Amino acid sequence: MKKKYFYGLLFFIVLLFASCSSHVNELEPNNSFDAAQSVRVPSSIKGKINNGIDNDIYKFEILEKSCLSFSINSLKGFDTALKVFNEKQVEIATADDFYKNFGEAIPNLCFDPGIYFIKLLPGSNDHKIGRPVVIASDDYYLDIKVWNKNDFSQKLILEREPNDFLKDSQKMNPGEIIKGFYYPFLDYKAKEKSVKEILKLVQEKSRKEFIDKNLDIYQFVISDKGDYLLQLSLSPVENFDPVVIVAEERFLDYLSMPLEVKPSVPVNERGTFFIVDSNSFDKGEGLANYKIKGGRKYYIFLACLSRLDYIELPTVLQRPYHLSYNLLPLTSDMESEPNDQLENPKIIENNVMKGFLNPIWDKDFYLLEGSADSFYRLNFQKDSVNPQITKIFKMLSITLIPPKDLDLALSVYDEYGRMLKMIDNEGKGGVEKIPNFLAELGNKLYFSVSAGKQNESDDYLNPYEIKFFFTEQGSDSFEYEPNDQALVNQGPNTFSDTVRGYLNHKEDIDHFYAIGESVGKYHFYLKGLPKATFVIEIYDSNGYFIKKAVAKAPGEDVLLEHFITRREVFRIKVYTVEKNYYNINDAYSLSIYKAVK
Repeated sequence: MKKKYFYGLLFFIVLLFASCSSHVNELEPNNSFDAAQSVRVPSSIKGKINNGIDNDIYKFEILEKSCLSFSINSLKGFDTALKVFNEKQVEIATADDFYKNFGEAIPNLCFDPGIYFIKLLPGSNDHKIGRPVVIASDDYYLDIKVWNKNDFSQKLILEREPNDFLKDSQKMNPGEIIKGFYYPFLDYKAKEKSVKEILKLVQEKSRKEFIDKNLDIYQFVISDKGDYLLQLSLSPVENFDPVVIVAEERFLDYLSMPLEVKPSVPVNERGTFFIVDSNSFDKGEGLANYKIKGGRKYYIFLACLSRLDYIELPTVLQRPYHLSYNLLPLTSDMESEPNDQLENPKIIENNVMKGFLNPIWDKDFYLLEGSADSFYRLNFQKDSVNPQITKIFKMLSITLIPPKDLDLALSVYDEYGRMLKMIDNEGKGGVEKIPNFLAELGNKLYFSVSAGKQNESDDYLNPYEIKFFFTEQGSDSFEYEPNDQALVNQGPNTFSDTVRGYLNHKEDIDHFYAIGESVGKYHFYLKGLPKATFVIEIYDSNGYFIKKAVAKAPGEDVLLEHFITRREVFRIKVYTVEKNYYNINDAYSLSIYKAVK
């Protein structure tokens, strides 16, 4: 009786244990598709790789559209790989990122209803080193889990792998946020011809090679025609350096053409293509204002480099990327990329323009056309008493206001691309300004915004502002930049008795011109500014040096006396002893007058 009771209790304990166990035990033989072991979804399968050439294949059925995750734990001494196949035994996905002693994972693979297989096998590195076939592994645990639809809102959409071919690209809508993963990282499947060509272009531009890396490909269509500003945002993921590639469908068609046909396609009909690669590892990417055309289809490719630091699936799932895009209308006051060359500047149509430094080496060009219309557009400003253009030139004030974390520089070029002035006085968050620049009717001026000497980052979220205003102080008694070189803008910088000016930047030099009308002693007098030791040099009309006077101390005035023997035009050179001095808030004054007897 006791014996029967004992065996009955033992049977109950075994049954209880079996019913409480959450694992399905592997049943050999299961190393072929025909002998695949059927499992339910979700499942956790406990098994063993019996030798170095063992394959364990499991079959499962999907009854409704679902997204699953797959993972295999680390096995000491073994390099493992996971492969997923459809019912026709066509490979859908592979995870073989890591070397031996590490597991593998496929975080998000999506299925239509049907029969599928998952294959667990020794990884490619085991085959490369010729692992002996007699070695068996410790127990493995192959987990198959189902994504819960309740984890997502209307705007948060799960990336639907496989999406590494154009035909499988995932559709996106403006404002939606894609939650995706860079795993599996490696992908040795042959890519489409146009995609290969895209990756070659990316390698040329970024020096990053992605031909054997997994791609996440998305697509969107702009139904309405017109011009739009594209905004992109990609969040950072630890241990990954992403690159965003945007290509119009027409550009992919162009890349697929035979070599002999491509030259016949006009450049402006080949379609849009650009990459966003501002940052390195552990940082995201973004774009604020790229000009694209409506009525067209576009693809977004996500590619990345990885440090290949192994983490288990639960940690992978806690580190997704978030990708979104938006479309904004094109406006006259917002910079629209690409405008990084003199050939494609943004036309200045407003007193205040906005733009973004993105990427860090970005250079944004703006054009003041120099026409009467362009002058009128800037002349209608607040507190403008007389908006009529009464002279062929005006004094232009340019102010560049950066986001607080950026150091920006301001440069000015003429219509031939020659730099006229460059201002980089301040550090991060500092305002750069040229208060007295010469703008002439009929002459084009180009302005560029770029990173300053102390800048360390880009910013696609917070815009800078660049302001253009004609100033009423522009008269015959004020300096007009640029006048750093002799004989440049000589007419506007010629004065009769007194002129005022700024030292706009470090080591700035100003040249002025004055006429000594009659014989006698003349005084060249400069009223100084605090902390500045001014220097005056005078030259005759042939450019020969005559005299020089230096202030005795910072802040003191300078007086230079010279006896004139005939009526003559003088060039007066003004600068400071201090190489790092500049002041755009306080003007110095320079006067010439005949000495009283």
